[in-house]
Amino acid sequence: MLADGTTVTLPDTEENQVAYPQPSSQRKGLGFPQMRLVALPCLASGALLDAAEGPCKGKGSDEQTLFRGLLGNLREGDVLLGDAYFPTWFLLYALRRLGIDGVLEQYGARKRSTNFNIGTRLGTKDHVRPKPERPDWMSPQAYAAAPANLTVRELHTGGKTLVTTFLCPKDTPKGMLKALYGRRWQVALDVRNIKTTLGMQTLRCRTPEMARKALWSVLAPRRSAESNRQSAHPNARFVEDHHRALQQISRDAGQVEQQQGRLSAKEARAQEPPRPRT
Repeated sequence: MLADGTTVTLPDTEENQVAYPQPSSQRKGLGFPQMRLVALPCLASGALLDAAEGPCKGKGSDEQTLFRGLLGNLREGDVLLGDAYFPTWFLLYALRRLGIDGVLEQYGARKRSTNFNIGTRLGTKDHVRPKPERPDWMSPQAYAAAPANLTVRELHTGGKTLVTTFLCPKDTPKGMLKALYGRRWQVALDVRNIKTTLGMQTLRCRTPEMARKALWSVLAPRRSAESNRQSAHPNARFVEDHHRALQQISRDAGQVEQQQGRLSAKEARAQEPPRPRT
């Protein structure tokens, strides 16, 4: 499964500004209302499982809050790929509680603060880390309810720091996780295709109610197609996704190893001393 967010621009009406205020990055009176959208498409089929919408400004308007409302669409055994807005320890805890694994990119501002010397070392810039301190937004009661022994893994590969619940470096080596996370770009392509093909970059609706109706008139057919496929074969999505993902990961990891082998061979030949002339 894939999770990603995007925004949709609305006409500058008073009603739209109240429901979907323009982001603080825009000067008042010079911007447009924006709706935030978090989509949950299926990697194997490309069908949309569900989506959540909300404002781009105010409490609870971030992508992770919207995504929490989509957790009910995931099943035990699923693997979630997500960008830098999703990898918090407590979201990973919520995933593991549902039997779901995640491979997420560390938030850019945290790259410099990732301390690979803490926790259990698995290799170069590769470790598992314990439960962090309670964040300001979390109540003491909710923090106490989270287990103390959940560990997550952080690894640096391909210029990125990834956060994952796959802890074993033998079963899930760096190359495999790098190849798997690389497929996350399919999310951006799917969302972009929907927006450009169906004209969703800017909705022309002058009220929030009509904007939501227009949005779901576009998304509903993609959801119904996936629902029909699942109702006909309840276990088909899990089996198909699992096998396709494993096959693709194996192919991608093999290509990475082949490329690394060719590069190593070229480096070895380049370091050989020139042969004397006879």
